[in-house]
Amino acid sequence: MRVPGITSAVVGSTTSGSTGSGDVATSNSGNGDPQAASPGDTDTYAASSAGAQPLSADDQALIAKLAARDREVRAHEAAHQAAGGGLVGGASFSYQHGPDGKSYAVGGEVSVDSGAASDPQATIAKMDQVKAAALAPAAPSGQDRAVAAQATAIQQQARAEVATQRQEAASATTSKADEKNPTGEAFKPTAGSPDTAAIKAYASASLPTRSGAV
Repeated sequence: MRVPGITSAVVGSTTSGSTGSGDVATSNSGNGDPQAASPGDTDTYAASSAGAQPLSADDQALIAKLAARDREVRAHEAAHQAAGGGLVGGASFSYQHGPDGKSYAVGGEVSVDSGAASDPQATIAKMDQVKAAALAPAAPSGQDRAVAAQATAIQQQARAEVATQRQEAASATTSKADEKNPTGEAFKPTAGSPDTAAIKAYASASLPTRSGAV
């Protein structure tokens, strides 16, 4: 998995569940699937050459395990892709050769676009889908869970940004209200209002009287 802030991460099954011994083939990128085993393929003779010797009981048991692992790996990656939609890229697999000469998928991964979106609200929604994609398989791997945890952290940061934006918007509204009444004084009647005459009469009566002319 890539570090937080990078726009993609990797989820998928691991090769730790591969069964039996044998040569591990190089990983193939993309959806190519050369020599992939068909489900339930347990031929008792090695494929290809004529006159091949029958496979032993141990070989047949190993082939059955490899075929089951192959189905499990492909289902795992398909679950990521189905839940992630356009955020998930194509699957790549690592293979192991069986005694029958065929290659079986024993590990796989897909890339997931886990970067933040253009705004916090969109990021919150996107991280929901990233988490759904990462945890979609019946048995998420440790890498899957790490990607989901990363998405949760990004989502929490986006929620904090949304809260900050709302606080700033509320402060801006209060500031505009203060600009309309900067002194904070109570309402004063204007000329012509019913209270104007009474105010003038009170002011005249309050003026000091003079005792004599100068």
